[in-house]
Amino acid sequence: MVIVSKFDGKCKVCEGPTYRGDKVVWIKGQRGVSHVACHATGRPQRVVQVAVAEPVAIAPEPEVKREVGAVYDLAGAEVIPAPKPEPEVLKDPRNPNELCAFLTSLSPEQLHALRDIVIGEIERRAGLEKDAA
Repeated sequence: MVIVSKFDGKCKVCEGPTYRGDKVVWIKGQRGVSHVACHATGRPQRVVQVAVAEPVAIAPEPEVKREVGAVYDLAGAEVIPAPKPEPEVLKDPRNPNELCAFLTSLSPEQLHALRDIVIGEIERRAGLEKDAA
């Protein structure tokens, strides 16, 4: 009886793979299935042909000078990012939502400057504590 296979398996005749959705021959009371062509002839009918491609030399990609901080698409074309809005005024630095919104509105240069200010303030306070002790 020809059925559509519900599972991957192996042909009884050629021992080749059968896949879910293939038409196969199943005989009630017998274990396993076979390909329709293998069952009809009683011998393996599955022939696999493999095409071998000639090796191809891959040319190296041309070296492209790219600027630091620029954004590029997959084709290598520069994508100009949308300008960041002017930084907001930080009203309450203890509010994490306001602080995050403020920091994400800063440009990289502004973030570096802020980092330098914070590091300087930490070092200044550490020096004052050292002097007081």
